[in-house]
Amino acid sequence: RISAQAQGSGDGGQILISTDSFLLTNQASLQAEAFSTGEGGLILINATTVLVDNGTINTNSESTSGGPAATGDSGSLDIQATDVTLRNGAELRSDSLSEGDGGDITIATSNLSLSGRDTSISAQAAGAGDGGFIQVDALDISLTDNASIKSDSSLSGEGGYIQITGENKVSLAGNGTRISAQAGGSGVGGQILITTESFTLTDKASLVAEAFASGEGGLILIDAATVLIDDSTVNTNSLAAPGSPPATGNSGALGIRATEVTLNNGAQLRSDSLSEGHGGDIKIETNELSLNGENTSITAQTTGTGEGGFIQVDAREVALTDRASIKTDSLRSGEGGFIAINSTQSVSVEGAGTSISAKAGGSGIGGAILIITDSFSLTNEASLDAEAFSSGDGGLILIDAPTVLVDNSIINTNS
Repeated sequence: RISAQAQGSGDGGQILISTDSFLLTNQASLQAEAFSTGEGGLILINATTVLVDNGTINTNSESTSGGPAATGDSGSLDIQATDVTLRNGAELRSDSLSEGDGGDITIATSNLSLSGRDTSISAQAAGAGDGGFIQVDALDISLTDNASIKSDSSLSGEGGYIQITGENKVSLAGNGTRISAQAGGSGVGGQILITTESFTLTDKASLVAEAFASGEGGLILIDAATVLIDDSTVNTNSLAAPGSPPATGNSGALGIRATEVTLNNGAQLRSDSLSEGHGGDIKIETNELSLNGENTSITAQTTGTGEGGFIQVDAREVALTDRASIKTDSLRSGEGGFIAINSTQSVSVEGAGTSISAKAGGSGIGGAILIITDSFSLTNEASLDAEAFSSGDGGLILIDAPTVLVDNSIINTNS
């Protein structure tokens, strides 16, 4: 290892490496940690190629064994290279493992690749501090096979901030592969901003900015030419941690701006409240929005006492098929939410089980659905629902279109 640690109250030191090729393998490490009231140190790597294979680079702040809680923030880690590859459990860490905030990690490269279980870039806070800041600027960014980028908080702090710019593409693939800015305690979920030409989230990968207690869910923004989400999840939910009392925070917000947005095979955009808060806000601006397949959905629901959320879609064409859905339902005493779809050409909802709904499943009032388009079609047992199922009134459905075709399908605001 190469280390510049501070074992007492001082700040961690500085490590500067400049080379053509930098390799860190087989559990080797670079360390600029701080173990008391000082802040973590600084590590700078300037190279053409960087390979970290089952090695660790960290500027953490943490407590010594048996010592008092460390109060310093984590340090900073900066990599500038043409190619950066992390694999087989490699870790870039600027975590606070006590009471301080997570640190800062900056990577500027042409190609960034993360692969393998426990391979991660993290600026987390395990104590009362906030998650840190992670910034990646690259041409191509790829995460596979359980790799992750994380800026989570665990107790009262807020989730951190992750900003990813991939000029050509950002892709996440595989179960457990994720980018997250969660708040595990009472803090607000963090923020994730992704800007790229092509964004793909496939094979059970996820983007997560959840909150687990009294804090609200975070914010996720995706700005891309094409967005493909296939059998994967983007969520800013609020929910209770296992074994904890009900969460009271509202869900967060989720925004996508793209030329084409495609959700397939159980893909989910979620800003749900799975406890007592309100459903969140989801906004999509695109030319073409397509949802296909069972369990494929855009949802801002609430399963507790809160109201359903708000979903806004501004597009040229919107198509839902094969049991896909858009939902702002309330499943208990809250009112159903609001769905506004403005499409300059067409909105089509087709097939049994395919639906747009703002239902109130408990004592609340059914929600509202507003559709403005040139051509609206509801066919082959599809449905629009703003029902109320208990003491509440049925909701409101408004369709403003020159042509409306309803064929073997249902529009209802029943109570």
